[in-house]
Amino acid sequence: MVVFFDAYKVFNIATAAAATDANVAIFFTFEGLNLIHNRAHKQLPLPTGKEHFQEGFTRANVPSIEELIGMAKECDLLLAK
Repeated sequence: MVVFFDAYKVFNIATAAAATDANVAIFFTFEGLNLIHNRAHKQLPLPTGKEHFQEGFTRANVPSIEELIGMAKECDLLLAK
């Protein structure tokens, strides 16, 4: 199962690379497809006991998964299925 932190790892690295004008593609296996599903990425579970991270991300203005997906699309990052 893909969890919240997995999504941040993928999209942070990919959008940072794309911001350098590199050609970037992310290939999603079956397990990772929920990262780009229309609604599933909004319901990614946080590991038990890590709920406080979400509050910290919000306070630090860390982009949400939805915002990172939008950034990836703006950078013409290829989201391959």
